[in-house]
Amino acid sequence: MFYENKNGFYENNEVDLMEIYKYLPKLDCKNCGYQSCLSFVTMLSKDETNINKCIHLKEKGNEYNFNKVKSYMKID
Repeated sequence: MFYENKNGFYENNEVDLMEIYKYLPKLDCKNCGYQSCLSFVTMLSKDETNINKCIHLKEKGNEYNFNKVKSYMKID
């Protein structure tokens, strides 16, 4: 499947959105600027947002989930 991001098109067969989604807090708080955590992870997979926009992933106790999302997204 091909996606378009701000840098053009790229093929992304490696990112499983639901696999990443399961590590998000699923609060749908909208603090990241998106209507839901699923919307956030969709835009994250398209390189349209930054993992740090999810304030709840950065909270104490969520380090494991934060690192899992970073790993799946291949973020250093």
